[in-house]
Order: sequence, then C-alpha cells, then structure tokens
Amino acid sequence: MIIQLEITGGFTGPVGKQVISLDLAKLPGPEVERIRQDLNAIPANAWGQSFLSAHPKPWDFTHRLVLENTGIQKSIVFHLNEGPSALTTLAAKIVSLEH
Repeated sequence: MIIQLEITGGFTGPVGKQVISLDLAKLPGPEVERIRQDLNAIPANAWGQSFLSAHPKPWDFTHRLVLENTGIQKSIVFHLNEGPSALTTLAAKIVSLEH
C-alpha cells in the first residue's frame, strides 16, 4: 500500500508543492499499525470528496491524500481541521515520518 500526501498553497502556491510518499511495506510495524488505524477512522464515503474551508487564508495549505492499494487509487482533498479529524491526524503523522 502506497500513501502519498501532496501539500500545496500558502504564500508559494503550487510552486512550493511538497509531496511525501510512503510505502507501508517499508515502514516499521508499529508505524504501519498507527497509520492503518487512522485510515480506518476515515469514513468510506469521505474518499473522493473535498473538505475545504469556505474562506481559506493564504496560509491554509491544501492537502491531497492519495491511497493506492492493489492497483486501486482513491483520494481526498482537504484543509487541515476540515472534514473527518482523522485526516488532520494522518497528515501530521505522514509529515513527521518524512523527517
């Protein structure tokens, strides 16, 4: 399973796009379990949806979470703290694993 998080926006716009890609098969077991718990906390009907702030500020980055599993890809577009709370939690974990 591959998880990709694309972060765009802010003052740099699309030019400063950050892309983090994680292959769950290459992560330690405890990390994989925590990520799977967060993924399971995202409602099935949220995939394919957008959860964007009605009045975003210049510092509100747009996140696109893409999940690819056995050739099937699905995604969600969101601002932090919009939509299911698991999105913000998962985004923070993915960013922390990159560093």
